Amino acid sequence: MQTQPHAPSSRNNRPLFYSGIAALILIVATTALVTLTQLHRQAETRAVITSQNLAKSLELSFGGLIDTINMALLSSAHEISHQISDGNLDAQAITRMLVLQKQSIDHVTHFRATNEQGDIVYGQDVREQPVSIAGRDYFIRLRDDPGAAMYISKPLVSLVSHKWVWIFARRINKADGSFAGVIYAPISIDEIRTIFAQMNIDHGNSITLRDSKQALIVRYAPSSTIDFPVGDTRLSDDFINALKEDPQAGTYFASASSIDGIARLHSYYRNARHGFTVNVGISPESIFAEWRKQAWIVGGLVAAFVLAMLVFSKMISRGWMRQEKAIASLEISQHSLQEAQKIAQLGQFSYDLRTGRWSGSDILNDIFGIGSGYKCDARGWLELVVPETREELQSYLDSIVKQRLPFDREYRIVRPCDGKERWVHGKGELQFDENGTPIRLFGAIQDITNIMAHETELRYVANHDMVTGLPNRRLLADRLSQAVGHARRSGTYLAVCYLDIDDFKLINDRYGHEAGDKLLVVIAERLKGIMRDVDTLARLGGDEFIMLFGDLAQLEEIHVVLERILATVNTGIQIEGITAQVSASIGVTLFPADDADDDTLLRHADHGMYRAKEAGKNCYQLFDPEHDRRVQAHRHYLQRLSLADAKNELVLYYQPKVDLLSGKVIGAEALIRWQHPERGLLSPGEFLHYLDGSDLEIKIGEWVIDSVLSQIEAWNAAGLDFVVSANISANHLLRPDFAERLRLRLSLERHPNVAPSSLELEIIETAALSDMSQAVLALTLCRKYGVQIALDDFGTGYSSLSYFRKLPIDILKIDQSFVRDMLENRDDLELIESVVRLGHAFNRLVIAEGVESLEQGAMLVHLGCRFVQGYGIARPMPAEQMHGWVEQWRNNALWLTLESQPQRPERIEAAEHAAEST
Repeated sequence: MQTQPHAPSSRNNRPLFYSGIAALILIVATTALVTLTQLHRQAETRAVITSQNLAKSLELSFGGLIDTINMALLSSAHEISHQISDGNLDAQAITRMLVLQKQSIDHVTHFRATNEQGDIVYGQDVREQPVSIAGRDYFIRLRDDPGAAMYISKPLVSLVSHKWVWIFARRINKADGSFAGVIYAPISIDEIRTIFAQMNIDHGNSITLRDSKQALIVRYAPSSTIDFPVGDTRLSDDFINALKEDPQAGTYFASASSIDGIARLHSYYRNARHGFTVNVGISPESIFAEWRKQAWIVGGLVAAFVLAMLVFSKMISRGWMRQEKAIASLEISQHSLQEAQKIAQLGQFSYDLRTGRWSGSDILNDIFGIGSGYKCDARGWLELVVPETREELQSYLDSIVKQRLPFDREYRIVRPCDGKERWVHGKGELQFDENGTPIRLFGAIQDITNIMAHETELRYVANHDMVTGLPNRRLLADRLSQAVGHARRSGTYLAVCYLDIDDFKLINDRYGHEAGDKLLVVIAERLKGIMRDVDTLARLGGDEFIMLFGDLAQLEEIHVVLERILATVNTGIQIEGITAQVSASIGVTLFPADDADDDTLLRHADHGMYRAKEAGKNCYQLFDPEHDRRVQAHRHYLQRLSLADAKNELVLYYQPKVDLLSGKVIGAEALIRWQHPERGLLSPGEFLHYLDGSDLEIKIGEWVIDSVLSQIEAWNAAGLDFVVSANISANHLLRPDFAERLRLRLSLERHPNVAPSSLELEIIETAALSDMSQAVLALTLCRKYGVQIALDDFGTGYSSLSYFRKLPIDILKIDQSFVRDMLENRDDLELIESVVRLGHAFNRLVIAEGVESLEQGAMLVHLGCRFVQGYGIARPMPAEQMHGWVEQWRNNALWLTLESQPQRPERIEAAEHAAEST
């Protein structure tokens, strides 16, 4: 009843009230329209960000994949080059290595390698009739460019599978840097299309991959059934214009596509290292799908608001009490509208450059985490920014105002309300007064924390192992480079350790790969417990880990660490209720003692690891740079000897053997010499030991026998008829086919004018006759063919009598070390006398080596040894001088003077007298 007096007034105010309602509805509708416009722009902004993130993600992923392929190609090329340098190419081992490389890298079809002619000879499923890629552009480029890095081909049809592929290839070098072939790994175009299909992009979207020349590699669009031709270089005008503005990255809108008629928003990224471009297109259907939902929500809210206003106005006639409920409904509607605006997470701001004050929307305040009482001035804004970037951001703001540029910056803030860090992206434009002076900066700020987190995750994936979370090979390369630089600057040691789990394959085979991965995670955690902050632990793949220990003042420090590592790995590990007991083998190289480049340091540590495996596992081995240099020097000398053999620099000299009683020349010993083009004539002691155990040792031994047989023929034709001896090594003698090959040489086809009895084989007594039964068999067959056998250097070894008893020999040769001192050393004299008596007792011819004087010759004749050789008779000489020397020997008749020499030298008598007086 108390409201009745107000009824006339209410009626009088109705037009004003309804006008107010209409105005309010208009305001709400206008606000809704503005909101939808903002949401529409935000949808466009999100589409730009989404397309940029997807393009960048794909660019990073493919870049990482190509980097991984490059590392695999590089390591495989080094291994093949190493085998070529060793002269020990193992096709099966190379094929296994290439198969393992393929298994370790997803998406690669295979790894294959060619010889220098371009024939595919290594890799899985290589044909018996090799396929040649000599005409391929990438083969020609790598063959002609010794310094070429990895070459990425344009898309081409495989000569093997006849399918479109994208090929990555590297050059294989020989030790001297010359071309040895190409190793390559293709990715099928169909495989790339499958990768894109797995991205589950919306129906109207597209992904395009182009090479460095913008030739099409693959295009994937779920809505299109048209297969765009591989290698096509046609580009839309919009894309061409965008590339002119920024060749590396950009965003543009393309009108209806000529392929499928769909207009799209495109973002592209070009990989700086490898040149390929990823282009992601998002259709308006995808861009505005969420906006349409938001529009329905906002429209529904506006409609609800209008309906509420109509109901509210109708209820006014029923009383002012109902008016409060209508107002409450209005408040609810307004709150719903605000919630709709929050969906966009985009707040507006306006910054007055004259007063330094700024204002923002409620959404912006929510993003910043500030309340209504926050001091919104320049200092207040900077206090929101993380401290380490405040000065930089202030400088940026000053510069864009000074240069009159738009504001476009990503930066981190700390929300005062909860202390949490957030990433925001601010974009704004300057407003100018009539004089052109900037007076205001207005725009929008978006919370991009989730986007930045995704990018961080992508960077983590590119640089870390997914099983253990440790740095992978890519990040290790950077860490190793930094560690080497630090060690060089600080003068400390850096230990590069290569750890391999022993028999890890048995764990996988017995318990499964999931258990194997769990074991790797446990071992990684244990190893991290040993590492310091300055150290690095990385996983290369499989069961291989790399550890970098820096700042070592003394080399002894690493031994303690390595023992701890072995003990840590060797401790039992619980996996799925089972205790697994494993061990590790570790190879270590120390920089700068091993002053090599980064890749070589890893290879040296790998060599040390294999030495630890050979030493019985569960241990560590230090790489020895000096030993490696000696090995390389030995390999170089062996290669030089092989070249000397090919250039006929090896020659034979001959030293005569004579009978001191009759004066007859009974034979000559062939002695190898090296006519070095720079150092002159070299004796065998300077180079022969480099041949021990090599294939070249056998080859040169065969050449010596052939040369001796040819020389016997030549001397026989010239009237010289005596036995010529050739020295043979133990390795040569122990070859199963030694006797048979000698028989073929003595056959009528090879040397028809040489009697087998004219050839004598000399066995060095100290030779490593590891298989005595094989040696006896070979020598027995040689004697059966008529060849004479001599035991050289008799008396110098530990088993002279054993050799004498077991080997079928005809001649004993007394070592020159006994003959040299026989006139001063009674023991040597008595030993010679014993050998002579032994030879006579067993009916063996005895020859003394190293006779340097007639006095020695006389004593040997007195002891019963009439056959001698040495410098006192003649020095070794070229074959062409032998005939002249024989004539001179016969004419001089020096053996006739031996009868005047004393039978017991005065020096021995004097030595004995001095010994007795002492």
